[in-house]
Amino acid sequence: MQIGFVGLGTMGRPIATHLLDAGHTLKAYARSPLDEPLASRVGRLAHSAGEVAAAAEVVFLMVRDTPDVDEVAFGERGLVHHVTPGSVIVDLSSVSPAATRGFAERMAARGVAWIDAPVSGGEVGARERTLSAMCGGEVPAFERVRPLLACFAQRIRHLGPAGAGQACKLVNQVVVALNLLAVAEGLALARHGGVEPALARDAMLGGFAESRCLQLHGGRMVSGDFEPGFALGLHLKDLRNAMRWAADLGAHAPALQAVLGLFEQAAAQGWGGHDHSVVARLYGADAGPRQPDSASLSQ
Repeated sequence: MQIGFVGLGTMGRPIATHLLDAGHTLKAYARSPLDEPLASRVGRLAHSAGEVAAAAEVVFLMVRDTPDVDEVAFGERGLVHHVTPGSVIVDLSSVSPAATRGFAERMAARGVAWIDAPVSGGEVGARERTLSAMCGGEVPAFERVRPLLACFAQRIRHLGPAGAGQACKLVNQVVVALNLLAVAEGLALARHGGVEPALARDAMLGGFAESRCLQLHGGRMVSGDFEPGFALGLHLKDLRNAMRWAADLGAHAPALQAVLGLFEQAAAQGWGGHDHSVVARLYGADAGPRQPDSASLSQ
């Protein structure tokens, strides 16, 4: 199948590679240079998102935020100007549910289906084909692209109409953020109580406190290795979107408000490009000689 792909960054690169490995051909557009192995497989890059749409029956998007999706879909050189009726756009980005519903309506007027399919699992999940895809949109279009999603996602769920996938992804990001802070705060308390955080983490694994965050990010925290698997700045973007969504819904979300404040504080320290587990530094829970910041802990 001829597939279009817009956005070959940290997540897009491995996802595109899996689609190529499955035997599909790619017409791709990327704003950053590609590494040589992928560049040689993709061939000549398109000069715009619109050029990608003209050559593909399914187009994947993996860009940063809602304005980026709007630009590549409906901008001056966007998909909308060249997309073929009957084709499907699959947005893997994590963006606003309300905006997604609008995107879907605008493309439907041109006979094009829109599936929102944000993924969870980070760069590791993208490389290992273990992502979870949370999908919204019309069922026939979803079933049409499900085999393509299966090239890189282990768990694929259809959740409802357009925007439902994005809504679930925002919920996912809130839960992950709360777990990250729970692990960071717990390890900090262990250190203050005279217990090595690494030993405390190991003791908790296998009990009710065990979680993916304790396994993976707890390990990052005790080693002090914050090479990004998923950057704090990207997670902060999702939390801001979640806070706006909650406000629009009139939903009471005090924990979200608290975690957003702490992520904002971490970003203000210049840690936005680090892995999101770097929030442990706010507590002094990570490896190293730094002491906890009492102002941070009082937030």
